[in-house]
Amino acid sequence: MRKTVSIVLVFCLFMLFSCSGETGVTSQQDDGSSGTKFQELSIPNALAKAETENKIVLIDFFSPT
Repeated sequence: MRKTVSIVLVFCLFMLFSCSGETGVTSQQDDGSSGTKFQELSIPNALAKAETENKIVLIDFFSPT
């Protein structure tokens, strides 16, 4: 019984410390310069722009149903 209580206590402490909100990275700031920038273009225009910039085209489909 005492061994079981000790194991449960250690597990609870582990979960308490592992679920804290701190990530350890506080000096890194996101200036928003990286990431995906969506644009409304026709498919031929998007392909031409992607070819000139050496990038890929992502087509986002949306259906409300």
